[in-house]
Amino acid sequence: MHLEGEYHFVIYNIPDNITPPPITRNLVTAFKNAGYTFVMDNGNGHFIVHMGKTWIEENVTYGGNYSQHILIETQLTQEMVANAAALSTGLTGVGHIVVNGILFDTGKADVKPESAAALQEVAKLLKGNGKLKVYVVGHTDNVGVLAANIDLSKRRAAAVVLSLTTQYGVAAAQLQSFGAGPYSPVASNHSEDGRALNRRVELVEQ
Repeated sequence: MHLEGEYHFVIYNIPDNITPPPITRNLVTAFKNAGYTFVMDNGNGHFIVHMGKTWIEENVTYGGNYSQHILIETQLTQEMVANAAALSTGLTGVGHIVVNGILFDTGKADVKPESAAALQEVAKLLKGNGKLKVYVVGHTDNVGVLAANIDLSKRRAAAVVLSLTTQYGVAAAQLQSFGAGPYSPVASNHSEDGRALNRRVELVEQ
């Protein structure tokens, strides 16, 4: 399991007259009463609990202290802007890569001005390797009518290609647009975090 978020690490000293077992019992009782779910428990003072976006690991030992790890998951975003080196690595490694930072208003296919930094990096990649040809693939979440989502993804991909060729000097022969709609999600559409990740533009090597 891989989690990201706000992380805290605390060590508590155990008084000399108190042994770990009663501390463990009190912690277990407290977490159960608070409604936490136990996802791991070795029965000997080491356990992990979870509730909502909070994950806590307790490790009560006989070394005079016990440790507590707390992770509060943060919202997944696509605010990080792509860079040419990372795009090249993704295309070389797996043949496709998400271009973070290409933005659209809801339901629209006009590339927002805030996308400039990401588009510059895509242009840098392609102009630096004239032999590289890519599909620009638009993706949506599954909210709304399927046909409308497919059409929107096609128009968004085409808008990115148009921007790259007319504003950033990329050769048209290096680009071809395609709209995948909601057919290739990278996360669950049951949450806004997942839907945000699914609304994306990818480069796919031809």
